[in-house]
Amino acid sequence: MDERNISGVDMAKKLDRTPASISLLINGKRPLTDDLILDILIKVFSFTYDDATAKIGEWRIAEYSEKLGLNMPDGAVPMAENYTYIPLVSEVSCGQGMDMDTIIANGEHEALIPVPNEYVKDDTKTFAFTAKGNSMSNEIQDGDTVIIYQTKDYTPGKVYLYKLGEDYGLARLKREPDNTVTIQKANPQYPPVQVGQRDIEICGVVQVVLNLRVY
Repeated sequence: MDERNISGVDMAKKLDRTPASISLLINGKRPLTDDLILDILIKVFSFTYDDATAKIGEWRIAEYSEKLGLNMPDGAVPMAENYTYIPLVSEVSCGQGMDMDTIIANGEHEALIPVPNEYVKDDTKTFAFTAKGNSMSNEIQDGDTVIIYQTKDYTPGKVYLYKLGEDYGLARLKREPDNTVTIQKANPQYPPVQVGQRDIEICGVVQVVLNLRVY
């Protein structure tokens, strides 16, 4: 507005809104939706539709990059308003686990993927990985994208990312009265395993399993 010498009154006229409503937008007292930003860029600043949508995508990508402290990939795909970028880390075996200590601690990731907001409880504690193996089929298939919320809390009936020794895996966990935990895989070919509560660590809970295209 400053660069193009556009006043709030000018903007209000071009958008067919009241000057008071524009003042609220300018002062950050009313949220800017994508539709409204698109309207402003096209009607007030004479952007083409394609240029306006590209600019909105750039702003959103920059916003998530700063919020998560992650470097966005070149050519990252702009998301709709109800999506959030989360890190996709290395594969995690549904059977024999793999070492993820460094990945989880340092936030190392292979890519960033857009996930519907309804599946992201807290984007600073949510990540995704590609499942490997068949021990959790048919609930989780080889190659599925698994969304994990990092927590150590236990709720009966959930599927967890757990650490046993140096390995990570996926399974339903059941705490028993004798201070043991039963590791139950979905595939009946894998019999239940009982371990001591102190020997197993809950690292996260499965929020949802998706088949996502990675950009």
